[in-house]
Amino acid sequence: RRRPSRRTSGGLRLGRSVDRRTAVDRRIEAERKAGEAAPETLSSVPTFAWLARFRADFERLPPTQQAAFLLAVQQFVDDLQAGRKFGNGLRVKGIQGASGIFEMTWAPDGRATFAYGPEVAEGQPHVIWRRVGTHAIFKQP
Repeated sequence: RRRPSRRTSGGLRLGRSVDRRTAVDRRIEAERKAGEAAPETLSSVPTFAWLARFRADFERLPPTQQAAFLLAVQQFVDDLQAGRKFGNGLRVKGIQGASGIFEMTWAPDGRATFAYGPEVAEGQPHVIWRRVGTHAIFKQP
């Protein structure tokens, strides 16, 4: 005898919790929890913020590109923490015609734009992520 289906019209199973948070939300929560557990480990991490446009861009990326971008961000943060030039794989440079805005290459056609904002934590850079995606983001960096 077949059991009745427990699927809704939207394809979600009933009776199970659904995590509707985005990858960015989950990462921020994990970083916050890590900070609560060991605040000294985050003392030298640059602070960051993102524009609403960045969040929308990030959520449109396929999961594999989101993961590649987050890996590149870790390399970016490591270079900032060490006070060294950014690694060649990231190709960080200023955007011509957009004063104070920089680009970071994180994949063959993966780009992100950012700017430095006023320090939030003394002595630490504050990175404002502006856009993420393909070359198309350069139309409005």
